[in-house]
Amino acid sequence: MTDLLKVSLKAASIEDLQTIQKLFDFYLYDMSRFLGLEFQSGEGFLYPSDILMPYWRDQDHYPFIIYCEMNGVWEIAGFSLLRNFPENPQLYDIGQFFVLQKFVGKGVGRAAFEQSVAKFKGSWQVRVFECNTPAAKFWKKAINEYSAGEYQSEVKSYQGKEMLFYRFNSRIEVSP
Repeated sequence: MTDLLKVSLKAASIEDLQTIQKLFDFYLYDMSRFLGLEFQSGEGFLYPSDILMPYWRDQDHYPFIIYCEMNGVWEIAGFSLLRNFPENPQLYDIGQFFVLQKFVGKGVGRAAFEQSVAKFKGSWQVRVFECNTPAAKFWKKAINEYSAGEYQSEVKSYQGKEMLFYRFNSRIEVSP
């Protein structure tokens, strides 16, 4: 797991937007097999600009880059985009979360998840497409272990898609 790997979240500044946009292309590539996303010639995967920009524009959105130390070198491993959920601002939401394939299965996602929810004390949720079985399996296990089984789950429609919602409480608070 992460015994040999160190994982760190770094708050993303506006200078990091391009890095997250590039990572987002890989995220959408991974999601395309579950959501049937279409690749546009010369454009890549198209997505609404309001997905990423609020993380730099709105006070209730918090972008982070995931870093992992391998062999003494810190590398970008993914991103964790946190926010207050628009339908319930008292609820923290992992809006988007991505770990590069190079780091999958090494405990990096789990460590980044735990560091993400440690940023703000309170009620949290994670949303995942049910059809994304690897992610659904990861989130169920990570949330169950983190919360010691104290979580709720339900399938709901969100923005026209069926998603699995997990809700739980954070254990500690750390300044963002």
